[in-house]
Amino acid sequence: MYKLSGFALFLTLVSATLSHAAAPAKKEICLTVSTMAQNVMTMRQTGTPIAQPLATSQKFADDGTPSGAETNRLMDSIIMDAYSEDLRYSERMKQTSINEFATKYYLYCMQD
Repeated sequence: MYKLSGFALFLTLVSATLSHAAAPAKKEICLTVSTMAQNVMTMRQTGTPIAQPLATSQKFADDGTPSGAETNRLMDSIIMDAYSEDLRYSERMKQTSINEFATKYYLYCMQD
């Protein structure tokens, strides 16, 4: 259930961000979101405790700006999604999981 609400939040935040964006800007934003997702899943697959990416995310909320708060909510959604995935044991499966996760977020972003 959290995954669905996190995904809904993700779509809301991205669509609000992109509603005024031109096509090239949208692609750049989606690449940034994809990179963020890739980094979070890499942390997940290397055994980094969830507290570390959550602390990084909190720094955006602490900056006091509306865009910081939105970035924090987006990052928290990605973090919860990544950490709900199982840890893979082989390097090949870890890399596949990381790549698929980043691709998923890029495609979600570009579909809107």
